[in-house]
Amino acid sequence: MDLLHLRNFLTIIEQQSISNAASLIRIAQPALSRQVQALEKQVGCPLLVRHRWGVSPTPAGELMAEQAREILDRVQSLQDSIGAMSRTPSGTLSIGVTASIAALILPPFALAARQAMPQVRLRLTEAYSGTLQQRLLARELDLAVLHVREASSSLELEPLLTEPVVVVGAAGVFQPGETVTLRQVLRHEAIVTAASGRLRLLYEEVMASARLAPTHFMEVDSFRALLELLAAGAGVSLLPFSTIQSGVEANRLSWAELAPKPQTRRLVLARLQERIKTPAWREAARLIRDIVEARREQHRWTIASRPPEEP
Repeated sequence: MDLLHLRNFLTIIEQQSISNAASLIRIAQPALSRQVQALEKQVGCPLLVRHRWGVSPTPAGELMAEQAREILDRVQSLQDSIGAMSRTPSGTLSIGVTASIAALILPPFALAARQAMPQVRLRLTEAYSGTLQQRLLARELDLAVLHVREASSSLELEPLLTEPVVVVGAAGVFQPGETVTLRQVLRHEAIVTAASGRLRLLYEEVMASARLAPTHFMEVDSFRALLELLAAGAGVSLLPFSTIQSGVEANRLSWAELAPKPQTRRLVLARLQERIKTPAWREAARLIRDIVEARREQHRWTIASRPPEEP
């Protein structure tokens, strides 16, 4: 059996949908269906039951999923243990960065990694924080920079940075140095990210904290499209300052501080707790921290203290 097919089968079980799993894995749905059919042919019985709402495992599918998890856990443990024996970063490293700051971190990281660990093959992903967290739990990512709302028993979260969240609109909507209240924000048409995006949750939490009913007239499942809509004057949104800085400098966006209480969001370096910190993982984490520290003043980031070096 192909290990990749087993891993993809587990994603289908977790998502309860072949189409959702295909989107998450970034594979064509027919190709993923063929993988399931190949597994079913190998074991000689159906593994999934199709419903209108999605799929569920048959008894054989449940046994397949249980055994596949054990197999993949053992393979990953073997890879991590062997990798940890070497002091030279090597192997494959899958890293995800939340969509809102991926353009700020991934390009300089890729260039730095090419020099610092040339024997490592990188797989870089941009996605919403919720999706990155799911992929960490599914063992599809080794490391992620994401926004978390609460602690996780399965993930180790190392604080990375805190950044200001501001109100954003098209150029001219807000004046330099302007402050606005949340009630004033509600006078504008609000645009938010899709329900899976943590920035959407941040918007709802900020409004709820002020005992205001969050309203919006449009949600967008693309952070880049959201910025374009804001620049076109379609509405306003609450976003981290770093994500709109280039648009402000190009005179396409304007922003205002929230008053009376400024808002922030916290980003962390996340990994699955049971995974071993290989030399490649440690070097990647160091490079990411170097990048954010070098840009702290430019993007108004408050940098978290680095964790103590492990022997």
